[in-house]
Amino acid sequence: MAARGLPALAPADALRLFDAGLRSKLPALVPIAVDVPTLKAKPGALHPLLRDMVPTGAGPVVRNRTRSADPAALVARLAGLGAEDRERALLDLVRGHAAAVLGHSGAEAVPAERGFLDIGFDSLTALELRNRLGEVTGCRLAPTLIFDYPSAAELAAHLRRTLFGEDAPADDLSAATADELFDILDGEV
Repeated sequence: MAARGLPALAPADALRLFDAGLRSKLPALVPIAVDVPTLKAKPGALHPLLRDMVPTGAGPVVRNRTRSADPAALVARLAGLGAEDRERALLDLVRGHAAAVLGHSGAEAVPAERGFLDIGFDSLTALELRNRLGEVTGCRLAPTLIFDYPSAAELAAHLRRTLFGEDAPADDLSAATADELFDILDGEV
């Protein structure tokens, strides 16, 4: 957390802030130390809760939208791909956003099969990833997303199912009409 601009509090400072919080009678307080120069150094990586705490000198802090946050365009682009390419594109999308949340320079830093918790995700970064993917896909995603789908590959498969539904197996004849079934039987005899 120190690398993100939130260094640990010294025990004496933490106790002093705890006492002040008890005296304040306010319903919700978060005693934290804030390293403003570190936060200023990474303006695009700031958590939404911290953006208003960092003065930029250029007026109010403006939140940047996720790049290419046009869900309809994304779905249209993915729909035009074959199943294998669609799966790969969704995996690249998940890995790219996961890498950005963790502060990595590229998607290659996020292994497809390795667990999100193993590569450094915590509850805050999990929510940030969920929010980014929700914005770019237009899907309403659960707060427990990375716990339900604990790797980039599993999460990409979940997004595919959410956006495009389940793939029916090639031998699934449950939706076939009687005429289609008789044609199939006639062809096999």
